[in-house]
Amino acid sequence: MPRLGHRLGHLGPGHSSLRRRTSRATVVTAALLLGCLASAAPASALLSGEVLPTSTVSTGTWGATPTATSVASAPNCQAAPSSCTAFSAGGTGSPWSAYFDVWNTGTEALAGLSYMVTLTGGTAPTMALTACSMPWDAGTGYCPGVTVTVLAASPAGTFPVVTGVPAAPGAVAYLQVTVANAPTVVTISTSVAPSQVVTATTNN
Repeated sequence: MPRLGHRLGHLGPGHSSLRRRTSRATVVTAALLLGCLASAAPASALLSGEVLPTSTVSTGTWGATPTATSVASAPNCQAAPSSCTAFSAGGTGSPWSAYFDVWNTGTEALAGLSYMVTLTGGTAPTMALTACSMPWDAGTGYCPGVTVTVLAASPAGTFPVVTGVPAAPGAVAYLQVTVANAPTVVTISTSVAPSQVVTATTNN
């Protein structure tokens, strides 16, 4: 069977324009194919760099620390010796109140934390925790902002909560603890589990 080019060559002068149109179509088709290949490369590179929803943070730190109300900034829990200890207060009335702050001492935002409460003395003492959006007036027991109940009439124990939580790194929550059935001493410490961190995390 004769080749197409050979046959076109023998069609005569009247068919030379057909030969030119065929050549231009071949060039256009090749250019389109090359353009598709060039545009496909960046797309595949972009897909390979996508961040999946299951990505984790493995370099962050998280924690919450109770302090006296006189502490003006988040303590450095990584320092040695660490200044991050439990808060403790005692009273003789029934009920009586004390005030402390809780700081976010990590690099991650928190959605919750756990309060570990110990009550010593008294007769079946209970305690309540109330958070204020602004610092408490310890002299009068007045909250100049908005209050929210964190725990109510609770005995000693460990209590995961989602209120009274300093959410952002370096943030502070203002707490009032009220103890009934005193005289007694209340000691409060805090902890943060990976599940209470806003970002999906893995603990290295």
